[in-house]
Amino acid sequence: MHNVQHIIEKISILSNAQRRFLVVAVQAILCCRWRINFRSLSEVSVYGEKTYRRHYGTPRDVVPLHRALADSVLRESLSGLRVIGFDPTFLPKAGTHTPGVGKFWNGSAQRTESGLEATITAVIDVERRIAFPLAMQQTLTPSVRQQQALSVEDTAASPEASLEASASNEPWLIAEYLRHLERVKPLLHARERHIVADAYFAKHSFLDGVAAMGLFCITKLCKDANLKYFYCGEARAKGRGRQKVYDGKVLWENLRNDVFDQTRVDDQTLLLSAMLYHTGLKRKLKIVVVQQQHGTTTRRALLASTDESLDALTIYNAYGARFQLEFLLRDGKGFTGLTDAQTRKTTAIDTHLNMSMFTLALARAEHYHTHGLESERPFSMNAAKTRAFNEHFALRILSIYGHSPEMIKNHPEFSAIRNYAIAEG
Repeated sequence: MHNVQHIIEKISILSNAQRRFLVVAVQAILCCRWRINFRSLSEVSVYGEKTYRRHYGTPRDVVPLHRALADSVLRESLSGLRVIGFDPTFLPKAGTHTPGVGKFWNGSAQRTESGLEATITAVIDVERRIAFPLAMQQTLTPSVRQQQALSVEDTAASPEASLEASASNEPWLIAEYLRHLERVKPLLHARERHIVADAYFAKHSFLDGVAAMGLFCITKLCKDANLKYFYCGEARAKGRGRQKVYDGKVLWENLRNDVFDQTRVDDQTLLLSAMLYHTGLKRKLKIVVVQQQHGTTTRRALLASTDESLDALTIYNAYGARFQLEFLLRDGKGFTGLTDAQTRKTTAIDTHLNMSMFTLALARAEHYHTHGLESERPFSMNAAKTRAFNEHFALRILSIYGHSPEMIKNHPEFSAIRNYAIAEG
């Protein structure tokens, strides 16, 4: 990458040795055209395989690094809503000795399979539909988590003790997801208070955990969710018994026009919003019914927000922006080796996942630094990797003949070499 060193030196909070390794590792990931593991990285960089294993196996908090990189691009975006996208992803893994291997849901195959799972959290600019990762963390099974707890001498004094106590009666998977959000929460800005997650997270335990952190959640509900209207009539005279609170069940095929507010998005999309009570989640929610007309067929989706102050259009746009996470995961798996880790250390796996996302974020940062946030030119990870490989390959060949790299980089035709075989969009 042409500006990788400049960007890292500008935002990095690491030591000089760590900064130098980060520059070399990112360039190696971008140049590598095959599976990205310790051996393949050593073949396209000055560091050996043992050096990569040592650095990857050293525990370090990479969330501040992700945060600094995201802020370097999004600092110009001072208006509009920012949300925190949150989603687990399945990572195929053969064998049984890697820590954390278990049965997880594979969305691509639409079934539960044996492998690894990692959770990504990203900050999303809703208006511009731009996403930058904040953290990538492996979902650890109860056995691995228990082994880690036994290795800590005083678990009661650990920062996760309160979370463990609050999640002791909840399923372990939800507890893992809440632990991940606890890791990210200290670095969230004041504007970033809304977690956007898919329908799986419309659970009582998850929403309670998010609310305990002082955050809000925007999610999706089942089409036949059991909700009730609130009673808005006159209060009865004082006497025995409780005042009337609810005014009947919501019938989705026959919605009450006096309760739902209408917002027209376009000719095919209509938003109906109201404050309703969810009997399963036991909480008051801002509900948005998305009705889309496809010919003679009307499709319906239910969105929900625990923040009662948001309007229907904001909830609709925020949940739609969640799809930017899919682009991060697609590019991570296809170009930066998200599924290629070959190690049996949880620390090295965590570093590998975050290095994959950090390299992707750096490529995005270079694109937006060059073309601006408002540019209509789309970002292409394939183009970024092709440029990095072209530059690396050209400098490697020319160095054999004793030419100075600086002289080559300053040549007016060097840009044409970097952009060779790239389709300009």
